[in-house]
Amino acid sequence: MILLLGRSTRALLNKPPGDSQWGCSATGNRERFHAGFKLFGAGLRGSPEVGSPQFDGNPQGMRILTRLQGRTKEERRQYGMDLTYSQILTALKYPRGPLDAPNWKKAGLFESERSKVESAWTKLGFQVQQRFPLAYPVEAADDISYCIGDMEDGIDQGVFTPKQFFDGIEPWTEKKNPSPDLAQLRETARASRSEVAKPSDEIAHPSDDARDKDCFATFKTEFTGAMIKEAVRHYGNGGAEDIRNGTRPELLANSDANDLLGNLKDTAGRFLYPADKLQRPFVAGLKVTRGILDEYSRFLTLPREQFALVRKAWKSADRRAVSEAQLETLLPLLDALPSHYLDVYDSMQDHPPSAPDWGAENWEWFCRAHLVVDYLSGMTDDFATGRTNLFREPGLSSLLIVQSHPRLLVDRTVACHGGELIFTYSRYEVAPPGFQAAAPRSAALRVRACDVTPNWLDDRLAELGPTEELAWHSSVECKGAGFHIPMIDFISRPARTVLRGLDRIVAAEIGLDGQFVFFETGRSFHGYLPDLIPEHAWPKYLGRLLLLN
Repeated sequence: MILLLGRSTRALLNKPPGDSQWGCSATGNRERFHAGFKLFGAGLRGSPEVGSPQFDGNPQGMRILTRLQGRTKEERRQYGMDLTYSQILTALKYPRGPLDAPNWKKAGLFESERSKVESAWTKLGFQVQQRFPLAYPVEAADDISYCIGDMEDGIDQGVFTPKQFFDGIEPWTEKKNPSPDLAQLRETARASRSEVAKPSDEIAHPSDDARDKDCFATFKTEFTGAMIKEAVRHYGNGGAEDIRNGTRPELLANSDANDLLGNLKDTAGRFLYPADKLQRPFVAGLKVTRGILDEYSRFLTLPREQFALVRKAWKSADRRAVSEAQLETLLPLLDALPSHYLDVYDSMQDHPPSAPDWGAENWEWFCRAHLVVDYLSGMTDDFATGRTNLFREPGLSSLLIVQSHPRLLVDRTVACHGGELIFTYSRYEVAPPGFQAAAPRSAALRVRACDVTPNWLDDRLAELGPTEELAWHSSVECKGAGFHIPMIDFISRPARTVLRGLDRIVAAEIGLDGQFVFFETGRSFHGYLPDLIPEHAWPKYLGRLLLLN
């Protein structure tokens, strides 16, 4: 994964310059956006502490391990994945928080998880900012894999050529008085550079491109093995004094191997990151992030009492107090949040940190900001894009009712569950009221998710006779297993308070994420939820609808 940098919510919230900042970042899918984005930096209003805005996936990863991934609310409050102290500190690449002195290049934990990390430091006899020995090989493994992975991506995508790569590491290849430990790798680099410089008619390869990529593949294979051996040699048994006391800046510091990694990073900075193929998805990522933050930053502008009112409405069918406060347009945003993220928010604000100078107001706002960060950082690229498109549809984020075709449901279901779904549909004759059940109907037809396009739909509709209609079925197949799309066909259009209560009464009870989307055609009113119910839970869903009726 590569980090995407994004904008801070300071601009979104128009915070005064005197406020302190915090932030974090998410990781995006390497093959799709090929980058991730810094989610946001936001002010702790009135807080005397000044935090760093340079947060990234490292502190969010620590938060996932020690809080978000607990199976129950109590586990998330106490210990998350229930790792040992040594496992927690091994995952802590940068042993400092945003309020600590910058002895390490960036923060590795949020203030919200400080008490959990400090417990590990105390139990194992470590000081604040003292790196755990096993964190050194973890950091080295990251550097080795990502550096060569970036080079491979750049060559595969045509951003730069193998020749440019080998030219880029020439300063390391031709280094005077080099260490003998990487002599074989250096010799391979020299031979490969000489090979890719030859005209194609001097060799037996069918093309320059194939030959050059073969040379890079050979170097990459040797590089991986040689660098792993170097990391093992430098770590030894972990008994070196600067490893035991955590003062060594990095495992391969001041070594020939580290110089090579530096050359690879320079090559990425020169060719890869400024390339248009990366800048385009980078800009797309920024737009997606901004679209989501434009909506969810509305939570961060509320006074504590008003957000508590909205939060309480998520758990209750009675939302009159929210309507009276004219905050009902925020309910669809809240309803979209996964319940376990809300559990974490509740447990965090109910158990403030030991530092008394945070203050209850600041701490609650800090927990609320983390709620938005957790939701955004956990999104896949496709899901985030789908959420942004959802917000752009007029009236949807506030009314939950659209007049677009229900095909949008397919797009959102695929965004949540992947493209391996197989949907079902049929054709049927429209009959007079009371006789529809006996009307002719085709057998259930199957279509792959990737084939459901506007053109496909136009073709199917064109095939219908003058008295025929197309019916989309709830039944969905995913990797051989059966599921159902939650659907509701209303006799008439219910009141909006009833519609808003469906998410809590039906979806949350069945364990579904998201919110119902309602389609009004003028002749009928339907509700769909872009999630899937397993076959065994389908009767429970239908029974719940009967009770609701």
